[in-house]
Amino acid sequence: MKEDVPALGGDRRSGETSPSSSSSSVPLRSLASLIVLFLVSILNQADRWVFPALAPAGLRCYVPPPDSCNTTTTPSPKVLPTASFMNEIESKTTSSYQLSYSGAEGSMSSSFLATGNTSESNSTANGTCASEGCIDFDSYDQGILTGPAFAAIYVLSGIPLSRLADTSSRLLVLSLGLCLWSGTVFATGFVQTRWQLYLTRLSLGIGEATCSPVAYSLLAELFSPKHHALVISIYSAGTYVGASIGNLCGFVSNVLCWRWTFRILGLTGFSMFPIMFATLYKKQPQAPSVRVTINGSSNVNDDSQSSVQAKGRRYTVKETFFELAGSWPYMIITVAASVRFIGGYALGAWCATFYREHYGEPPRSYGMKLFIVFMAGGLPGSILGGFIADKTMKYGLHWKAYVIALTQAIAAPLAAAIFLMPTAMISYVMLTVSFLFSEAWMGVAASIVQDVHKPAVRCQASAVYIAIGTLVGCAGPVLVSAILSNQEDCNKSYKLALLYIVPTTYLASALLFLLTGVVRHCQRTNLSSTPPLDQVSPPQAAIPDDLVSEAHLSDQTSRPASRKTKHSATDGPEVEQQWLLGSEDEDDAP
Repeated sequence: MKEDVPALGGDRRSGETSPSSSSSSVPLRSLASLIVLFLVSILNQADRWVFPALAPAGLRCYVPPPDSCNTTTTPSPKVLPTASFMNEIESKTTSSYQLSYSGAEGSMSSSFLATGNTSESNSTANGTCASEGCIDFDSYDQGILTGPAFAAIYVLSGIPLSRLADTSSRLLVLSLGLCLWSGTVFATGFVQTRWQLYLTRLSLGIGEATCSPVAYSLLAELFSPKHHALVISIYSAGTYVGASIGNLCGFVSNVLCWRWTFRILGLTGFSMFPIMFATLYKKQPQAPSVRVTINGSSNVNDDSQSSVQAKGRRYTVKETFFELAGSWPYMIITVAASVRFIGGYALGAWCATFYREHYGEPPRSYGMKLFIVFMAGGLPGSILGGFIADKTMKYGLHWKAYVIALTQAIAAPLAAAIFLMPTAMISYVMLTVSFLFSEAWMGVAASIVQDVHKPAVRCQASAVYIAIGTLVGCAGPVLVSAILSNQEDCNKSYKLALLYIVPTTYLASALLFLLTGVVRHCQRTNLSSTPPLDQVSPPQAAIPDDLVSEAHLSDQTSRPASRKTKHSATDGPEVEQQWLLGSEDEDDAP
């Protein structure tokens, strides 16, 4: 029987061999698709994380500590903390007053303009943004904007959009998402109030909800399971390149207003659309006519039946729910990733602010250094994690989970050291070393999600996985805000807030990833000792009643029970057993 091979646009073609099984080498089209999806991932993450980097670099109106913390009773004006403003602080060439306070963050001393007028201070600070100003919001708003405001709409829209991608064209859904999130980023450059900022962050979540679920499922179909961890890790490495670009935006705030940064990123997204569409689009051939048996009558399929045959059986919402909920490795790794997202989101949302407030780093300094950290630590860490995980597949698929469990256990003490270093430079070094281990997990975990599900539900499985992870992970930035709100204004400690959350979640996720591997291994062992299901009566219990192919029935009774048998989304119980067992062979690609 010829297998059903998923096409790039989301349709499943009949009668063609998988790219990964037709040749030992990877087709050029697959490599080009990987590169384009990697670039889309970079843009996706840059648009998401540019906000935390620009918040302390001019987007948020800065309020110096209360008068009770100062050595003078001069009122504290709101000022724009842009790069030229920081230059005036450091050189002390303008009329200023000295603020000195001490606390858990250590002794701090900074100079601020004392004009007593906010607009005059902003105008003096930076001519590029003087006429457009900053947005007035506090630490609580910053935590909400980097967490729940984005995650709530991301979760609500991600699952239905992924189902649309599984049942129609994945390329079309991804293209619409790219245009939507690029438009909202462009619009952020024109906001004037806090509520307008909330609206743009909510809209950003709708567009970005289409990206990773669709990309994961496309890559899983373009490449063999033998390479899933590596290729999805390469795609996930775009997270760290994009975050690097986002942090670099804090550096360029020295010469470019934050509003223009958002506008340029939005226009870049629009320019990416034709490149992505031209690379991923492929005209689908018309499915051949197939004689099917429906409700006891034999007929040649019409256009609608050809579509069903080409795409494979569509799972109902109820069937999809039981398919996902019935996989224990999937359920456990979703919880593990959610816990890990808490620490990652907290660090990503508050990292720039931590270096500014704790070590007194100006935007032009922390922006460039964090760019180097993400490129030197996060990027290679992600790719190496996928490479090592693929190499361990010869011992079994459960070793993927063991690999990321080990990396997170090593990263936990390194993450704690980040916030305990006496100088900023040593802290940056520890952050780089920590990223080499802590960021090895994302692509590998996403590949496990693909491995334990059939192609017909992969996009939805990824969407639920990401949605739950995002929803739980958004608690990270809010927890930091909550800890800060319970501290005295003169004694706020970003160091302690992050120290409580980041290492703890890393270690907890390591234990859960380990549990995932153990359950996966036990499941594989139990199924391996079970006799082939075609020897169990009744042999065709799992074959759907509404659509049974005569060719499928004859092939199902004649072919031997083999783990290397080609299969499709409509195959019977034998294939169900093979899918749960998993495969390390390159030509087992779905």
